[in-house]
Amino acid sequence: MTEYKAQMFSAVICMFVCNFCNFSFAHQNPLRNMRTDVEEEFNKLSNKKLSLMESLEQVNSNIVDMKQLGERKRRLNEQLKEQIRRLDEQLKEQRRLDEQMDQASTVICPSHTTLR
Repeated sequence: MTEYKAQMFSAVICMFVCNFCNFSFAHQNPLRNMRTDVEEEFNKLSNKKLSLMESLEQVNSNIVDMKQLGERKRRLNEQLKEQIRRLDEQLKEQRRLDEQMDQASTVICPSHTTLR
């Protein structure tokens, strides 16, 4: 009877192992597929994240460039305003000298209002 029990025990274990293997194989394929899908999605998201980080870096670089450009523009604007102010002063001085010349020519030669 012990031999019979040992055979029965062996048969039960074999059935259990076979059923576990069948169960395991039946569930391993979908799990592998799910794992592959998750890994693919993770890789896609990682690539998208890297792409977005590069885009952000480019935008930040453009912002810095625009600030520098704005600063250069502001300095040029100030320089142009200063040049305009100086030219206005020169023009006023030239007009003042022209008026003095006109007055001097009138005093020297009253019959001619202008020598030009």
